[in-house]
Amino acid sequence: MKNSRKHHFNSALQSSHLIQHPDSDVLVSPAKAGFFTLIELLIAVAIIAILAALLLPALSVAKNKAHAIRCVSNMRQIGLGISQYVTDYNEYFPPSDVSPHWTTKTAPYAQGKAPASCMEWRKSIYACPADRHLPNCTRGISNDDGAGPVRISYGYSYFFAQRITSAGMSYEWPVKLPVITRPSENLLVLCCEFLRNNPVTDKQLDTNGHFIASRLEGSSWHSPSKSNVLMVDGGVRQVPYLLLSDNAKQWNGDLPWNRWMKRAPLSHSY
Repeated sequence: MKNSRKHHFNSALQSSHLIQHPDSDVLVSPAKAGFFTLIELLIAVAIIAILAALLLPALSVAKNKAHAIRCVSNMRQIGLGISQYVTDYNEYFPPSDVSPHWTTKTAPYAQGKAPASCMEWRKSIYACPADRHLPNCTRGISNDDGAGPVRISYGYSYFFAQRITSAGMSYEWPVKLPVITRPSENLLVLCCEFLRNNPVTDKQLDTNGHFIASRLEGSSWHSPSKSNVLMVDGGVRQVPYLLLSDNAKQWNGDLPWNRWMKRAPLSHSY
């Protein structure tokens, strides 16, 4: 009799959605027994997946904005360092044709001391947090301050860094502050991405630092069409990449490059 009753009990258990309560022979639903059903688990997983899909883009946008703000802060700090250097050196901007480079010369003013290694340069204000190529940069130079000062994200204007002469045209160099008549529009430092409009591979990009900026190095880290630019007056502005890379405007000495350090360079709207 006992075995028959047990058999009927097990049959009922198998043919229903009920389960046996752990402390008695009573049949209860899974929810009342403290368990989740498969459907409940699937619903919970689906809700979590939907929330993750909604949150991830927002987190990505927030991260990009944080990088952009940090980049602008870095460039302003670099601008303050250059300004203090100019004050100490009779209004001359730091040349960078030979070692030590402009980075080594201005770092003590901008952040207290010059980094002592490539790793320190990558963690300094001379590194843009959005620069995905910088961690893999392998470029080296043969001079007394090593490769670190060139493995950075920000390029110093080619026309401040070294004397440029072409077609009989030249200018006083090193550049002196009074020569710059429109400091709020004259490019001094550029957030760089090496030759971004040329068909180069990521591997080639990874081998170059950006300590000198020319017209082909405008960055797209923070905007698809504009680059962060530190002007001579210390302000940071976003300038269209097409304007930065325009060879004719650069050759003519137009702003923001002002190639020949003209007293009345032609300006363009940003």
